[in-house]
Amino acid sequence: MSLLAIEIINKMRDLCFNARRGDLAENLATQALQLASSPVDTETSIGKDAIFQVAQIGKECHSRSAICDQIGKCIMLKEGVFAR
Repeated sequence: MSLLAIEIINKMRDLCFNARRGDLAENLATQALQLASSPVDTETSIGKDAIFQVAQIGKECHSRSAICDQIGKCIMLKEGVFAR
């Protein structure tokens, strides 16, 4: 599962990319969690029943996406969080 902070989505809007939730291929948009700076294997709960474990921070872009072309950088390199 991929997670991206709503703060990053808002940052994309500030950079003139009309991003909405889901446009950046995130499965979940989080708020007020510092997941991108969390160590791998950190466990976090969502609500009462869901627990996820950080599996990977960032991912390499193998091809330039529309986002990269429009804002000049890939946010998933450092901001994308992947969990199980």
